[in-house]
Amino acid sequence: MIIDQLAKHDAIGWDVDGTLVDGRNAVYFRQFIFDNPKKRHCLVTFRTHDLLARLESDLARHGIRDIAVFEKVLSVPANIWMEWAILQQQRKGNKTGKLLLPETAYMEWKGFVCRQEGLTVLVDDDILNTERGCKRYGIALLDANAIKF
Repeated sequence: MIIDQLAKHDAIGWDVDGTLVDGRNAVYFRQFIFDNPKKRHCLVTFRTHDLLARLESDLARHGIRDIAVFEKVLSVPANIWMEWAILQQQRKGNKTGKLLLPETAYMEWKGFVCRQEGLTVLVDDDILNTERGCKRYGIALLDANAIKF
């Protein structure tokens, strides 16, 4: 069970969109955070620009009224997101072919930053864009949507 897996970790990275906000298991994840204040909880997000500016209000609307339950907010650098977004636009959804450097940087960013910050697990719904980095940097990855409570 997911709670048992999370209980093994003292430092947890949490995705925002699709995990803590509008995620099918969000209510359980939020309760786990509230029930485990001694663990390190950090937000690890692909949000940038306006979406990042709305982070606190979006969390509050979904039951996390005090962002201080998180030690840090780690947001992908805007240049990494922008280069990835431009490539996605150019590819028009075609995911075939060799990954280019901006795609690799984006897909490995969450794993990299978790390792850098001492987080041992990432809970995320976007496995496609997180699995590569988590594997590379030795971070456990829990699929927020595959979990059944």
